[in-house]
Amino acid sequence: MRRHLVTPVCLSVALALGAGTASAAGDPQWAESGTAYTDTLGGGQGLATRADGSLLHRGLADIPLGLRIKGWNHIGDPDIADGHTFDAYQGPDTATSKMFAVTTPSGKRYEYVHQLNPGEKLNNSFATISPDGQWLISGEWGEQRRLQVFPAPLLNPSTPQAGGDLKEAWQITLDKPVRDIQGCDFVTDTRLLCASNDATTTLFPEPHPLLQV
Repeated sequence: MRRHLVTPVCLSVALALGAGTASAAGDPQWAESGTAYTDTLGGGQGLATRADGSLLHRGLADIPLGLRIKGWNHIGDPDIADGHTFDAYQGPDTATSKMFAVTTPSGKRYEYVHQLNPGEKLNNSFATISPDGQWLISGEWGEQRRLQVFPAPLLNPSTPQAGGDLKEAWQITLDKPVRDIQGCDFVTDTRLLCASNDATTTLFPEPHPLLQV
């Protein structure tokens, strides 16, 4: 039986501050730490940070030929945990499953396939791993009121150690709808920061909002 967590979502406001611009005390603000460039084919999706601080980009060109042949034609935002790279894959519009691939520090890749539950969308937008390395959070496209939680493939001892079936374990139920979540990342043990690709401002006052879960 799947368990459900009820978690509030609120809009996170980011201020881009230029030289000589002051902010009120306590206002959130971003501090630029560097600049990186990549092409669309190799970085059209998300990115993750390696232990040495370098960036891992993902895009259409990063789908291995063997996975393309199997029908996995879209790769989502990745994550890295304990030296393992986690990638989210989806198939064509007729797909009845989605897949998470885990690449070990030695370069060995294992595939974990999740058969869609009734009513579940085939979209597999991102994979993010909890700070304890035990859970993988993912999400669907369009308007949603939930995030999906799976045992982290390979890192969670309940999962097969050489790839295989992956069942949903939890759902995080949101207290308001969100739309087109491109990716999420943990900023504390219990808080996610999620990037929405929704430009309509019908759900939140800002286009492409950053949301806290």
